[in-house]
Amino acid sequence: HTAVDTSGYVNQKNFLKVARIASMLLFDIKSAHNEMHKSYTGVENEIILNNLFALPPDGPELIIRIPVIPGVNSRVVEIEAICDILSKINAPVLQVNLLPYHRLGRQKYEAIGSNEPPVFQPEISALQIQDYLEVFSKAGIDVKQGG
Repeated sequence: HTAVDTSGYVNQKNFLKVARIASMLLFDIKSAHNEMHKSYTGVENEIILNNLFALPPDGPELIIRIPVIPGVNSRVVEIEAICDILSKINAPVLQVNLLPYHRLGRQKYEAIGSNEPPVFQPEISALQIQDYLEVFSKAGIDVKQGG
Protein backbone atom coordinates (compact mmCIF):
# COMPACT_ATOMS: atom_id res chain seq x y z
CA HIS A 1 0.00 0.00 0.00
CA THR A 2 1.49 3.32 -1.08
CA ALA A 3 -0.08 6.63 -0.09
CA VAL A 4 1.10 9.92 -1.56
CA ASP A 5 0.30 13.27 0.04
CA THR A 6 0.18 15.89 -2.72
CA SER A 7 -0.90 19.41 -3.50
CA GLY A 8 -1.22 18.29 -7.12
CA TYR A 9 0.94 21.19 -8.27
CA VAL A 10 3.28 19.25 -10.54
CA ASN A 11 3.81 18.46 -14.21
CA GLN A 12 0.90 16.23 -15.27
CA LYS A 13 3.11 13.58 -16.86
CA ASN A 14 5.00 13.13 -13.57
CA PHE A 15 1.79 13.34 -11.54
CA LEU A 16 0.12 10.53 -13.49
CA LYS A 17 3.30 8.44 -13.37
CA VAL A 18 3.24 8.57 -9.56
CA ALA A 19 -0.54 8.09 -9.46
CA ARG A 20 -0.22 4.83 -11.43
CA ILE A 21 1.92 3.26 -8.72
CA ALA A 22 0.12 4.77 -5.71
CA SER A 23 -2.72 3.02 -3.90
CA MET A 24 -4.02 6.27 -2.46
CA LEU A 25 -3.61 10.01 -2.92
CA LEU A 26 -4.21 12.51 -0.14
CA PHE A 27 -5.14 15.59 -2.13
CA ASP A 28 -5.86 19.10 -0.79
CA ILE A 29 -8.33 21.47 -2.38
CA LYS A 30 -7.73 24.91 -0.92
CA SER A 31 -9.86 27.05 -3.23
CA ALA A 32 -12.03 26.65 -6.29
CA HIS A 33 -10.94 29.99 -7.71
CA ASN A 34 -7.63 30.70 -9.42
CA GLU A 35 -7.10 34.24 -8.11
CA MET A 36 -7.95 33.37 -4.52
CA HIS A 37 -5.73 30.30 -4.64
CA LYS A 38 -2.86 32.32 -6.06
CA SER A 39 -3.20 35.12 -3.51
CA TYR A 40 -2.91 32.70 -0.56
CA THR A 41 -0.60 30.00 -1.89
CA GLY A 42 1.46 31.82 -4.51
CA VAL A 43 0.29 29.60 -7.38
CA GLU A 44 -2.88 29.27 -9.44
CA ASN A 45 -4.92 26.11 -9.08
CA GLU A 46 -5.34 25.31 -12.78
CA ILE A 47 -2.51 22.73 -12.81
CA ILE A 48 -3.81 21.23 -9.57
CA LEU A 49 -7.38 20.82 -10.80
CA ASN A 50 -6.29 19.55 -14.23
CA ASN A 51 -4.25 16.85 -12.49
CA LEU A 52 -7.15 15.93 -10.23
CA PHE A 53 -9.52 15.63 -13.20
CA ALA A 54 -6.95 13.62 -15.20
CA LEU A 55 -7.01 10.75 -12.69
CA PRO A 56 -8.77 7.74 -14.26
CA PRO A 57 -11.74 5.86 -12.74
CA ASP A 58 -9.44 2.91 -12.02
CA GLY A 59 -6.82 5.18 -10.48
CA PRO A 60 -5.76 5.37 -6.86
CA GLU A 61 -8.33 6.03 -4.16
CA LEU A 62 -8.55 9.65 -3.13
CA ILE A 63 -8.87 11.29 0.24
CA ILE A 64 -9.76 14.88 -0.47
CA ARG A 65 -8.89 17.36 2.27
CA ILE A 66 -10.38 20.84 2.38
CA PRO A 67 -8.74 23.20 4.87
CA VAL A 68 -11.27 25.94 5.68
CA ILE A 69 -9.65 29.26 6.60
CA PRO A 70 -11.78 32.15 7.95
CA GLY A 71 -11.94 35.03 5.49
CA VAL A 72 -10.12 33.02 2.82
CA ASN A 73 -12.27 30.11 1.66
CA SER A 74 -14.90 30.08 4.40
CA ARG A 75 -17.83 31.57 2.51
CA VAL A 76 -20.62 29.16 1.59
CA VAL A 77 -20.28 30.14 -2.09
CA GLU A 78 -16.66 28.88 -2.02
CA ILE A 79 -17.74 25.60 -0.41
CA GLU A 80 -20.41 25.23 -3.11
CA ALA A 81 -17.75 25.78 -5.80
CA ILE A 82 -15.55 23.11 -4.18
CA CYS A 83 -18.53 20.73 -4.23
CA ASP A 84 -18.81 21.39 -7.96
CA ILE A 85 -15.16 20.40 -8.37
CA LEU A 86 -15.72 17.22 -6.37
CA SER A 87 -18.63 16.25 -8.63
CA LYS A 88 -16.27 16.21 -11.65
CA ILE A 89 -13.64 13.82 -10.26
CA ASN A 90 -13.32 10.53 -12.17
CA ALA A 91 -11.10 8.66 -9.71
CA PRO A 92 -12.62 6.83 -6.73
CA VAL A 93 -13.09 9.23 -3.81
CA LEU A 94 -12.76 7.27 -0.60
CA GLN A 95 -13.29 10.18 1.75
CA VAL A 96 -13.71 13.95 1.88
CA ASN A 97 -12.39 15.69 5.00
CA LEU A 98 -13.41 19.20 5.99
CA LEU A 99 -10.58 20.66 8.08
CA PRO A 100 -11.66 23.86 9.87
CA TYR A 101 -8.82 26.19 10.82
CA HIS A 102 -7.96 26.36 14.50
CA ARG A 103 -5.20 28.04 16.46
CA LEU A 104 -3.98 24.96 18.32
CA GLY A 105 -0.71 24.81 16.37
CA ARG A 106 0.52 28.17 17.69
CA GLN A 107 2.29 26.53 20.62
CA LYS A 108 4.24 24.30 18.24
CA TYR A 109 5.57 27.33 16.39
CA GLU A 110 6.58 28.96 19.67
CA ALA A 111 8.28 25.74 20.86
CA ILE A 112 10.58 25.65 17.85
CA GLY A 113 11.33 29.37 18.09
CA SER A 114 9.56 30.20 14.85
CA ASN A 115 7.34 33.14 14.10
CA GLU A 116 3.69 32.45 14.61
CA PRO A 117 1.63 31.66 11.55
CA PRO A 118 -1.05 34.19 10.66
CA VAL A 119 -3.92 34.13 13.12
CA PHE A 120 -7.25 34.24 11.36
CA GLN A 121 -10.08 35.77 13.33
CA PRO A 122 -12.50 34.43 14.28
CA GLU A 123 -12.11 30.68 14.13
CA ILE A 124 -14.73 28.68 12.25
CA SER A 125 -17.84 28.35 14.41
CA ALA A 126 -19.87 25.19 14.95
CA LEU A 127 -22.78 26.89 13.16
CA GLN A 128 -20.62 27.62 10.10
CA ILE A 129 -19.43 24.01 10.04
CA GLN A 130 -23.05 22.87 10.10
CA ASP A 131 -23.77 25.16 7.14
CA TYR A 132 -20.85 23.65 5.22
CA LEU A 133 -21.94 20.10 6.02
CA GLU A 134 -25.42 20.94 4.68
CA VAL A 135 -23.90 22.25 1.43
CA PHE A 136 -22.04 18.96 0.97
CA SER A 137 -25.15 16.97 1.86
CA LYS A 138 -27.27 18.86 -0.70
CA ALA A 139 -24.60 18.12 -3.31
CA GLY A 140 -24.77 14.41 -2.42
CA ILE A 141 -21.21 14.39 -1.08
CA ASP A 142 -20.39 12.49 2.09
CA VAL A 143 -17.97 14.61 4.10
CA LYS A 144 -16.37 14.18 7.50
CA GLN A 145 -15.21 16.96 9.77
CA GLY A 146 -11.54 16.53 10.62
CA GLY A 147 -9.17 14.04 9.17
